[in-house]
Parts: sequence; structure tokens; C-alpha cells
Amino acid sequence: MVQLENPTYMGKDYPLEANVAGWIIFSIGASQFVLWSVWYIIRNENKKNAFKALFQQNPLWGPKSPRLFQEWKEFKAEKRAQRELQSKEHSLGKKLFWILLGKYD
Repeated sequence: MVQLENPTYMGKDYPLEANVAGWIIFSIGASQFVLWSVWYIIRNENKKNAFKALFQQNPLWGPKSPRLFQEWKEFKAEKRAQRELQSKEHSLGKKLFWILLGKYD
């Protein structure tokens, strides 16, 4: 199915130390998601709401400039309206297919 092969450069294998160092750096970066999520849940009193908040948008996200923020919100509203029209026209299977391809606006 999937095989992980050691990286090569000009036909020569990278040294084991370089491969191990790469995996360590990757692991440190990937573990940040889990560690900060656990920290956020632990420091909040309502654990259930804290867990839900990890997966919800924050209304403060977006451009800092008021003009750009307004344009961004209008753009999002326009795209949302387009998605609602598409959702009435397409089946769930077709939607998932286009979402996976990154083409579902």
C-alpha cells in the first residue's frame, strides 16, 4: 500500500542521523497541536465547552484593518450563499468528492 523509503540525494542515502533528526523536528512540531489543546482544556473550568471551542471559529479571526475586515466578511457571506445554492443542487456524495479535491467553494 504505502512504503516509507529513506530519502536519497543523487543516488546516495542520507545518513541515519539526519533521518532521525528530521523525524524529531517533525514530532516536536506535530505534538504542538495535542499539547496546546490539552493545555487549553485543562486551564478552562468547563471542559466540555473548552473541547468544543477547539473546533469552532473565533469571531475575532480575520484582517486587523476595519476596511479589509468588512471586505473579508462580505466575501465570506458571498461564498456562503454560493455554497447554500450548491448544496441544494448537489448530493452529499458529490459535495464530499468536491470538498476532498478542494474545489467546493
